[in-house]
Amino acid sequence: MKKNILIAICLLISSTVLAGPGLKLVTQSQTSASGNKAESIIYINDSQMVMETKQGGDFTMMYDAAKEEIVIVDHRKKQYSSLGKKELSELSETLNSMKGLIKAFYANMPPETQKKFAPLINGKDPNITFSAKGSAKVNSWNTTKYQVSGSNSKALFDMNIADFNSMGINQADVAAIRKLSVMLNKYLPGIEAFIPGASIFSDLNNERNPMFTKGIPVKTIAYDENGSVADQFWVTKAEKSNFTLADFKVPAGYTKTDIKLDNPMQK
Repeated sequence: MKKNILIAICLLISSTVLAGPGLKLVTQSQTSASGNKAESIIYINDSQMVMETKQGGDFTMMYDAAKEEIVIVDHRKKQYSSLGKKELSELSETLNSMKGLIKAFYANMPPETQKKFAPLINGKDPNITFSAKGSAKVNSWNTTKYQVSGSNSKALFDMNIADFNSMGINQADVAAIRKLSVMLNKYLPGIEAFIPGASIFSDLNNERNPMFTKGIPVKTIAYDENGSVADQFWVTKAEKSNFTLADFKVPAGYTKTDIKLDNPMQK
């Protein structure tokens, strides 16, 4: 469950407050290694976010910006976990401890292992670039295609961004996802080392990143080290939604569990 919880966090006003207009996205994703497809429904507004997915299980992730809290519900196991300020601070301490241990062995690690832990040891790649590559039609949306590259100039992602106006919303209507990025960077900098492919989602407040600054990503393709397609994500439907977290509750009878990071050095 831990891996899926971390993915749910990277990939995601209190519930008693009426939130502003937001967006509902129906999405599909596919991992090339397994060929499995999964559908998710994502709700985003100015201060809240909910993701319902059956990828790797049957999960609901709820994020509340006002409380700085993430709740992950595992419906198959009938369990839920809460990540509030206390839990995030504890995870931050664990991450820092891991960082010290990994740093001690970093110089002797194989190059591919060093690359995995580079965000944790060295911070984010300062040379990541977002290059516009023309326009393209994705479903009914006119989009701008961007290529995301790292320091070695290899393509990490291709993504198609549909501007906010074409979806009938503005940037503030989906501000929760950028607030989530700020929270993760505040408490868990370098967490993308434990979540392959998550680096692009961990820095959404970078104005160079067009995701949720210029519009909504309606198609994303991630590449592996060999330039082959690793993962794909695309939006099949988008519509306005005036949801609140009060519409999503942990079912009665579910057991609360704690979240802990596994030590990768012990694997």
